[in-house]
Amino acid sequence: MSKEQRLIHLHTFLYDDYHAMKRILQFDPQLKNLYQYTPSYLSITFRMSKRASERLYQQLHSTSIYDILENHSKKNIKIITINSDLYPIYLKEIHDPPFVLYCIGNHNLLKTKKLVSIIGSRKPSNLAKINCDSIINELISDQWVIVSGLALGCDAIAHRSTIHHDGKTIGVIGSGLDFTYPKENLDLYQEIMKNHLLISEYPHYIKTRKTVFPKKK
Repeated sequence: MSKEQRLIHLHTFLYDDYHAMKRILQFDPQLKNLYQYTPSYLSITFRMSKRASERLYQQLHSTSIYDILENHSKKNIKIITINSDLYPIYLKEIHDPPFVLYCIGNHNLLKTKKLVSIIGSRKPSNLAKINCDSIINELISDQWVIVSGLALGCDAIAHRSTIHHDGKTIGVIGSGLDFTYPKENLDLYQEIMKNHLLISEYPHYIKTRKTVFPKKK
């Protein structure tokens, strides 16, 4: 088993405790001893609760990483770790970059350096809509890839304008890739998944909830 596979395995069950993952990786960067840690060792060494450490131990030893990878493959989900060449170089520069990204679509869009994020009000004025479309049209003409969050309002406008002007867009969502939020953007979600790129820092089965907007680490 490779380091990448061990990292994905760990993240599958510890995605909601960034600091515990960070402590484990600082202590054991290659995760070579991941499956030798006992629940008590996990709890004491990495400052996890007894309940959390027991649950993680059981999950790691009861669910095969190969089954996890096969399941993602069936869903056409590409898993990219922070060690991958595909991992966005600028994302690594933030304070707490995600250890794992889950993607559907054209993952080669991550290789471009011309990425720009556009966000705004959930209830934009007509003038804001016009200005957003105009700005995006200029950016696309200069080969920029538009990144937004697939939310209502300016996010959706940014994605739709990009598609209308034959540009490329990346949607970063706050749930697992199995779920569409908000439902009003289902058509947009499907279009981006098919011809652009969807990204999440959550395993595919994680539902939308308040605690992931924004992700608290």
